[in-house]
Amino acid sequence: MGDPSKIRVLHVVGDLSTGGIQQFVMNMLQFSNRAMFEMDVCEMSDVHGGLTEQATRLGSEVFLWPLRHAIISSSLQIVSRLRSRQYHVVQAYRDFCNGIILRMARHVGIPVRIAFYGSINLRQCESPARRFVRRLSQRLVLSDATHILGVSNVVLHDHFQTRATLDSRMQCMYSSIDLNLFQPTYDPRAIREELGIPPDALVVGNVARFAKEKNHQAFIQIAHKIADILPNVRFLLVGDGPLKNRVFHEIDARGLSAKFILPGRYESIPRILASMDVFLFPSLWEGFPFAIIEAQAAGLPCVVSELPVFREEALAPELRDNCFPLENLSQGVERVLDLLKNSEKRRKQGEAARRFAALFDVRNSVKQLEQLYLSSLVPNPQ
Repeated sequence: MGDPSKIRVLHVVGDLSTGGIQQFVMNMLQFSNRAMFEMDVCEMSDVHGGLTEQATRLGSEVFLWPLRHAIISSSLQIVSRLRSRQYHVVQAYRDFCNGIILRMARHVGIPVRIAFYGSINLRQCESPARRFVRRLSQRLVLSDATHILGVSNVVLHDHFQTRATLDSRMQCMYSSIDLNLFQPTYDPRAIREELGIPPDALVVGNVARFAKEKNHQAFIQIAHKIADILPNVRFLLVGDGPLKNRVFHEIDARGLSAKFILPGRYESIPRILASMDVFLFPSLWEGFPFAIIEAQAAGLPCVVSELPVFREEALAPELRDNCFPLENLSQGVERVLDLLKNSEKRRKQGEAARRFAALFDVRNSVKQLEQLYLSSLVPNPQ
């Protein structure tokens, strides 16, 4: 059993590796009021993720829920742990498992049960079995959740259609960032020197996991056309992931190796963003990406794919004309070239981007969620 004087919260995630949901959880662990809240994490995995040690240092207990082996016995152990720890709140972030997690939480009498959705569904890619599991999970969520949160209104509507606006349990909880990290003035020339980028080069960058949805292939296609027009341009791809080797191969096959810099994971994202002139983000789909808010906080004009979340929620109004349809990459080329050739336009859009990003301060988001916990726990858990 935890500290009886505190509200005990359990976050249930796939794992504590890198990603938007994981960063959301880590923000909760770091910025929550520790005098009032005690937060643990359950990883639905056989092994711990790369952020587990950091979560432990922040005072959280982190434990595994292995699903590949001994699923029944491990699930029974989770039920036992839910009882013994006497959590007041369970917050589940696993789209296809949210239903069963909240059913277990309800079974042991946990009063606040939250389903959290961080991405959209790709129904066209679903097998019949996967579709059945998703629908079953949604039924359980609608039956057992006290609150249903999404990182954007687009995500909530994608999962629950008209219910997203009719069900009072549903509300948006935007991704947020630590704006203090973007306050220091970094020296772009020094950063570029570290990365081997010429000081007079124009830099088009991207920060994303090397995965299908981030659409690095489109980035490379756009880069190829831009490089033919502007010889002093460089392209900076920050991140890691399962498709990194494929991205390397595509860059090499197009003869662009001298134009690209791929530093892998970078410890200080605000710092490396300062080396860029334009942020290019041609995603296939997004829930509400941290990266685009971070880029705007760094004062970068952003050129993005035509997705509802960008048009409606995640992009400064002054930047929304920078959206382009993925079926017409030449428009993306034009948008980027227009910004690269016009430093005053870059400056004005950068200022608008900073103003917009200021709306997404992590401290405000954490307080919003803490208030939701407190208002839901009547009488006081103490």
